[in-house]
Amino acid sequence: MRKKRIILLTRTYLPIIGGREIVVYYLAKAYHQLGYDVRVVGQLRFARRRNRPTDARVHSWPSLVSHFPAWIVSERVKETLQFLELRIILLVEIFLFGADIVHSHATYPQGYVVALLKSFLKNKVVALTPHGNDIHTIPEIGHGMGLNPEIAKKIKIALEKTDVITSIAEAVSTSIKRYGIDEEKITYIPNGVDVERFAFNNEKQIDNDEDSIVNIVSVGNFHVRKGHRVLIDAVDKLNQENNRYRLTIVGRKSRELVEYATSKSIACTFTGKIEFTPRDSKNPDELAEIFSKSTVYVSSSINDEAEGMSLAVLEAMAAGLPVVASNISGNRDIVEGFKNGILVNPNDVSALSNGIKEILQSPERFYEMSQNSVKGANSVSWLEVAKKYLTEFEAAANKS
Repeated sequence: MRKKRIILLTRTYLPIIGGREIVVYYLAKAYHQLGYDVRVVGQLRFARRRNRPTDARVHSWPSLVSHFPAWIVSERVKETLQFLELRIILLVEIFLFGADIVHSHATYPQGYVVALLKSFLKNKVVALTPHGNDIHTIPEIGHGMGLNPEIAKKIKIALEKTDVITSIAEAVSTSIKRYGIDEEKITYIPNGVDVERFAFNNEKQIDNDEDSIVNIVSVGNFHVRKGHRVLIDAVDKLNQENNRYRLTIVGRKSRELVEYATSKSIACTFTGKIEFTPRDSKNPDELAEIFSKSTVYVSSSINDEAEGMSLAVLEAMAAGLPVVASNISGNRDIVEGFKNGILVNPNDVSALSNGIKEILQSPERFYEMSQNSVKGANSVSWLEVAKKYLTEFEAAANKS
């Protein structure tokens, strides 16, 4: 019997590190384990071979249009040509290698291009999973593709014409419904986590010594919506009471943020960008090592549209870290559901510092939260998440 063929269509891939790239990596691996023929497809200029999944093919097509200088074609013409180029790529990909399921991991441009080809994709399931700025908008800081009215129209078309829409968090569902999509068409499927990757030191405990060092960690490339300044101010506030708190921020940094942390005179380490390290890699896993030496994980994003479901929070849970997180969608799904930490008002320095102190007040409660983190992570393995997607694909195939 022929294996079912799945295309995971994405605009970026490893070694670029972000939620979308890691989700696609793990889904490809899980689908392969479940017996599917999987291909990651896109114009993936940065998909270097050494970081590709060993269990899925990566088809990286060239982009000729992106190299056209502005003096040859206007941006509007360039965009039109890029749509045409991506349509041709997808049709050629399907003609040469086949497909039963086309799963886009961005509403725009990938989801929109698939929508334009819907009439050519008969007997194929078309699925769409938004991840971040392709569905969320935060007007105050200019975040989100949908702030552009022309792009917003195309996102709406992408959502209307797809067979399966999945949402990784409550806020993502809310953003999807804002485009007029009926709630019944949206299926909630959370992100997963590679539990074994972080399991080597996940028995976290503290003592009653008020002078012992507390290592706080947060993961996220610098962006205003991540609330890094709020986190730095919260740690500074804690150190004014007891100078035992150390902060590590993992991800792409900015000179502005480093200078801000320096002005506060707190012990803050910026790792800069670190490479994603699959569990079967021979290279040291920097993130797992950082988590193993940390005490508490903090997610300080500023509002509901700032996150989907944070992979970093799930990975910190797998490492046994209690979580202090802004009370926003995604974080709520994780922390309330698993009782593994404390939710605090977003963009509130005092609330964040008090939340960190509260987690450290009782060694017994800290240990309970740590173990709840591990249990929660164990319940969302990538294999189980992949099965949920496949159930939706099968249901859509049976309808058509």
